[in-house]
Amino acid sequence: MILPTTQSALPWTRRLCSAAATALVLAAPLACYHRKGENAGSASPQESRSGQIALSKWQELELSHATSDIQSSCRPVHAQANAGVNFRGSILLFHGFSACPQQYEELIPILTGAGFDVWVPLYPGHGVVPKSMKPRVDDTFYVPNSSVLWEAFVDDMNELAKGFRGGPRLLVGLSHGANVALRAMQKSPDLYDRAVLIAPKLKTEASLFTGLFSNQLKLFNIDDFIADRLSGWKKCEEDSLRKPVGRGGFCYMENRKAIAMLEFGKTVVEGSTVRGGGRVPKAAVQAILSTFDDGVANQAAVKVFENMRGSGQDLTVCTMPKGIPHSMFSKYDFPYEKPWVDELFAGVLAFARDQKPYAGSKPEGGLCELANSPVLP
Repeated sequence: MILPTTQSALPWTRRLCSAAATALVLAAPLACYHRKGENAGSASPQESRSGQIALSKWQELELSHATSDIQSSCRPVHAQANAGVNFRGSILLFHGFSACPQQYEELIPILTGAGFDVWVPLYPGHGVVPKSMKPRVDDTFYVPNSSVLWEAFVDDMNELAKGFRGGPRLLVGLSHGANVALRAMQKSPDLYDRAVLIAPKLKTEASLFTGLFSNQLKLFNIDDFIADRLSGWKKCEEDSLRKPVGRGGFCYMENRKAIAMLEFGKTVVEGSTVRGGGRVPKAAVQAILSTFDDGVANQAAVKVFENMRGSGQDLTVCTMPKGIPHSMFSKYDFPYEKPWVDELFAGVLAFARDQKPYAGSKPEGGLCELANSPVLP
């Protein structure tokens, strides 16, 4: 087990750790997996040098937060573009809250096969091995309990992206990962070229309650009540269909961790308004929403998209039909047949590669309908 020092630790770790808590420096255990295999997309010497900067920062993440107590399905992934394929750029994939990089298991080879380097980090505190057969809130001790720590994580990801080798820089985010991607663009408006936002979880149906009583909840820390009755994590744990397929991540957590996520979502909503002197992110954005999303209030996403559209950012929004779940493509979150997945992946790839808006890959428009979008195309 390697403990980060104040010299090597990245910003969000430094902010979490204090002199009085040196023993708790493993604020967000991270075990990184760098996959080469036959992957070695060709690059110029300048691109290679630039890529080494990103690899160095990735290794800094690994050395600063590595631990053996990470679920095997939760290890961060760096996969290079396949050999013999024209290099098209680098993509950061952000997974959902409480989940793991394994959500992108089926998408990663599609992207590397198309010529993209892929980077899938693990969130702070996520993916630790549970201390018992029944994971509880104490297993998520290091999940950020403040939106400031999420901000610091975004800063680290932007620093990582600055070191990518040549070619476009892209973002893909699912659920809370879409929030992270949005904030990354807001904080570095000129850094990214394209972004795909899938089912942003900027606000939940429980947000009103947690928003009104967040201070009291933090004070009394009635974690199991929040987890069981407001946020759906009891259902997550009880859903026996998820366990045989090996879903990584966790279900329960301290309520202040959920509140921190919601507060970060509010920051993203507020940051979508470009004020005097602010810069509009240059990234073209494809947003894919789910219909009647269980537990997610799409109104917050609509507000963000309206602000983005009003500021002049290149944005396309479409909505998947009712019945397609929030996670949309992860076989670990939804272990049933998903006949829409091939089309969804084709749409994501077309936008990543050619900036072709996704309204379904079929000539007649496919599943994701612009006409049904809460934001007019």
